[in-house]
Amino acid sequence: MINTQDLHVEDEIRPLFDFTYNKYSGKQVIDILKIPLGSTEAILSRHRLLQGFIANREVLKDYSYYRFNLVEIYDFLETIFVGSVSTQKLRWRFMFSEKEKQQKRGKLILLVRLFYKINTTYICKIDSSLFPAEYAAELAEMKYFFAGFNLERYETAFNKNKFRISHMVELMMIITEKIGNGEAAAFWKHWFLFEAYLS
Repeated sequence: MINTQDLHVEDEIRPLFDFTYNKYSGKQVIDILKIPLGSTEAILSRHRLLQGFIANREVLKDYSYYRFNLVEIYDFLETIFVGSVSTQKLRWRFMFSEKEKQQKRGKLILLVRLFYKINTTYICKIDSSLFPAEYAAELAEMKYFFAGFNLERYETAFNKNKFRISHMVELMMIITEKIGNGEAAAFWKHWFLFEAYLS
């Protein structure tokens, strides 16, 4: 095992490579820099992966979003309890608690807007064939995660000022399903690693 302790990775090397938008992706940059690859094949695979990002530079060159939005969404999803949530219970809560309705509405709008932008502007336009098969599969999982939200439908509802309680309930049920089956956790892992490689 190679010792990287004397390289001062976090203090001296990380600032040269870390242009991420959140601390979670920043942590992935540190891990990439600190953890040595164990074989020539792993090194070549990482090289091909980074070449894939370079080959997609036209799509990714202006990659950006509001940092605050991601932190808000991540924290929001981390607080959702995946218990016995039903559409009827959610509907009643939103109908009879204006405060909860407005709070959840704001978070859901942030989520859809950010996910819609990231997906349509970047993820859907990436040429996955330029990456190693293993990483192309991770990109496919991210695309599948976004597709499950039917983001365009809700984005259209916002733009026409027709975002209703029924939309909120639908989105909350989609979110709880994705959290419950582990899809959300896998997505965050893939996205933060994606941003680290991009950085």
